[in-house]
Amino acid sequence: MSHAIKGVAGNIESDNVLKEIKTCLKGTKVMTSINQIEENMNNFLYEEAKEMVLDLTKMLRDANIKKAS
Repeated sequence: MSHAIKGVAGNIESDNVLKEIKTCLKGTKVMTSINQIEENMNNFLYEEAKEMVLDLTKMLRDANIKKAS
């Protein structure tokens, strides 16, 4: 598979993941993070988007731990 096709397939998959996350999660902080991730991806800033996804994952995990306590 060529690099261009992989990029398009990855972009479509990423877009689907972001839409699913938006559907499931509500909240200003979460939506702001998701919008920033989406903006970075649209601007081909994939490393920055990846770091923001990791930060969002940590934030959600920490919130879930607090909720369970």
